[in-house]
Amino acid sequence: MHNFIKLLLIASGFAIMMLYPMGNLFIVLPSSVFLSPFNYLQALGIEAAFALGFLISAIVLLILSVPQRYPYGKGFILLGLGLISYIIFQVYKYEVSFYAFNHRNVNSYHVKYLIELIIFLFNFVGLIFIYHSNLPKQIDQFKK
Repeated sequence: MHNFIKLLLIASGFAIMMLYPMGNLFIVLPSSVFLSPFNYLQALGIEAAFALGFLISAIVLLILSVPQRYPYGKGFILLGLGLISYIIFQVYKYEVSFYAFNHRNVNSYHVKYLIELIIFLFNFVGLIFIYHSNLPKQIDQFKK
């Protein structure tokens, strides 16, 4: 069961990353070409970016099917925080947009983009930690 939860967290992390232009550069995929076959799933209520992220993360977990050094490591905690903050941001998206629009003279930055950057950083760092935790252990002979 915890492998399925990990799969969902990685898939949602990839999906959130693909929603932003910086994430498309990170994954190195032109999202419009790869997401077009998955757009038919939106009739069923499944987001195309999540379906592609789910597929990529399933392939990644099959490739990295070695036992993890840190089963509930920092990466999955950060991906969980990124997913929760993304859901909260989507719920309050219009209020945040209105706040940022009304206070653009008071604050020099756009609040909406700052929140998106924080969500992006949660997911980016979480995926890096997950990659690091899947690396094999160092051999004692080659330790410095």
